Amino acid sequence: MSERRQLVSVERAPDARDAAYADLHRVLDKCLEILESHSSNWFTRLYRTLLKERERIDLLPEDQKIFLSTQIDQIIDLFQSWARPNGKKRDQKLDSELVFSDMKERVHALESIFEIDREHVSSIELDSRGYDELAESHPEQIQLIEKDGDRILQFRENAEADWVEVQIPSMDNVYYKGGAPRIVMKIMSDSDPSLLGAEIPMNDIDILAWSDKGDESDVVKEALDLGADLEGIEVVDADKTMEETLEVRDVDLNQCLLGKDGVVFSRKAQEAANTGKIEIMDPIERGLWGSESYYYSEDSLKVVKGRGLYRLFKFVAEGKATSFSQLKINRQVNMGIYWLVLARKFSRKANSGQLLNRLYEIGKRAGQTDEGENDIYDVLHRVHDKYPFFTFSDEQQDTEDIVRWLSRKLKKLADRQFRSKHHVEPNQFHERFEGDDVEEVISLEGYVDDEKKDDEASANWNVYIDSITSKEKSQAA
Repeated sequence: MSERRQLVSVERAPDARDAAYADLHRVLDKCLEILESHSSNWFTRLYRTLLKERERIDLLPEDQKIFLSTQIDQIIDLFQSWARPNGKKRDQKLDSELVFSDMKERVHALESIFEIDREHVSSIELDSRGYDELAESHPEQIQLIEKDGDRILQFRENAEADWVEVQIPSMDNVYYKGGAPRIVMKIMSDSDPSLLGAEIPMNDIDILAWSDKGDESDVVKEALDLGADLEGIEVVDADKTMEETLEVRDVDLNQCLLGKDGVVFSRKAQEAANTGKIEIMDPIERGLWGSESYYYSEDSLKVVKGRGLYRLFKFVAEGKATSFSQLKINRQVNMGIYWLVLARKFSRKANSGQLLNRLYEIGKRAGQTDEGENDIYDVLHRVHDKYPFFTFSDEQQDTEDIVRWLSRKLKKLADRQFRSKHHVEPNQFHERFEGDDVEEVISLEGYVDDEKKDDEASANWNVYIDSITSKEKSQAA
């Protein structure tokens, strides 16, 4: 067994909390099972199941029931409010024909029931630069123009490159996130040219906006006008501060925004732009989205989750960052399905072979490959055997699939809330070893791209997909 998977179980005497914790998962698993059926009967089946589960919970011993009764009552009340709009009597029979068409929004409504108390005060410090100052300090790479009455920001990699442009937001509460502010921040910070060049051209437009709940139409319209699609728009509550919002970005380099008046950034973001070394942010609860890391043991070791490793690997493989650090104990964390997610994303790029080979090299250096795995496809075969449901197709997820995905995240949130609120510790722990708290730097230093090997990796993608498809067909036969 590789060091990465060495875990040890800790036995403790079960109590009422453990029984209630098992009951919670029983209810959640039943609901997820219903969501595998056609969506036309989701609402009625979920509602009836919850009523039956409440009856069962009411018969449990008091010291076990107390952990579950409040929340299931809140969930049923929420279902009833959806089923009985204003104007209908409270005792009116639930409409069994009601189609759960707004399920995606309702998953987010359920999220509030499982909200985890966040006793945290933001500690990040923000700085900013106005557009005039940026254009004056870097005239060969940044300039402002007007076009058809809109203010346009133009930027480029160097004085010989073509200009790339984005329309400057007209609303105070709408900002670009992701590529556009990173580019401006890297120009401003005189980052290594390779780190800047990796950002241009931008893959897509991502927008972050502040708005009151139920009043998002104006900011969404503005975001669409700026070139974002609906999936690239993140709307946060108007009462959230910019510090609170940026603090829960995935990596420090993403703690920057580009808005009506210029670029806003944290000290950590500017440092990452200067050095090329990035870091997953400290674990702060983000509802459905959880966090990319967690603190482990009495030593509060910061351990990066599989999804966090995905973020770090992606930045370094694409050349948008040069390195990241991890504690050696992190080698016990399995990146799992995120190997497949990242490989699928890279396979669609023009330089797919280069990215796939870099991905393998980073994974090997970070302790994420097994003995005998000699290239990226050895890794992908192993991981896909564990996650055979994963598809590499280009088909977009339909609404039902998105709801199922969000609901699985809702289950994880409910699990985290229960453990946090009732002090139920996980029964699996990392195996401690001498030096597991030592930091190691993961980078591609010394690695040289090989055009021939990159071409082979690119050509072998279709071979790999054919082998996966053939295996699926043989298993279905």
